[in-house]
Amino acid sequence: MAKIIMTGLTGLVGSAFIVELLRREADLDVVALVRGRGNSRAVDRAKAALIEQCQLDGLEDHFEDIWSRIEVIEADVADLKPHWPIERCKGADTVFHCAADVNLGKDPYGKTFSTNYRGTKNMLDLAAECGAADFHLVSTAYVAGKFQGVAMEDQLIEDEPCNNAYEKSKRHCEALVRQAGMPFTIYRPSII
Repeated sequence: MAKIIMTGLTGLVGSAFIVELLRREADLDVVALVRGRGNSRAVDRAKAALIEQCQLDGLEDHFEDIWSRIEVIEADVADLKPHWPIERCKGADTVFHCAADVNLGKDPYGKTFSTNYRGTKNMLDLAAECGAADFHLVSTAYVAGKFQGVAMEDQLIEDEPCNNAYEKSKRHCEALVRQAGMPFTIYRPSII
């Protein structure tokens, strides 16, 4: 049985990704790191997101099977070290890091940048400690910022100003992943 660690399960990309992946792959288990929010526990948020995604995809009959193969760990990836889930994540084959603070506006206190950068750094550290073979990062097509011209997929344009803190954070997250020394894939969706 293969095992993956993932973040962002309650988001648009993460929930769609995991429902489709678990529908296709019967021999796969998932450890999902999910934040609680307000009075909502992480497990409740995760379950609600997956119920909604299964309904959207017309896969209501698959929900119980999908849900049975997910272990939810309540954790904030940007503040993971105090609650390091290493024991529950050991033996993972790969990491899919889909979580992000998607703020396309002003970020006067640096929260978006800090959350995304620290979250990626923490997930890379967790992947290394768990012995994961590779790392997958959901980034953005806009990491080139205000660059004019052709930005190649395997190129990271570091000197151009960005339009917002989200783009800047994702550029720096990509740099972290590229320097981590493990096989990786970076996904750069545009408008979702």
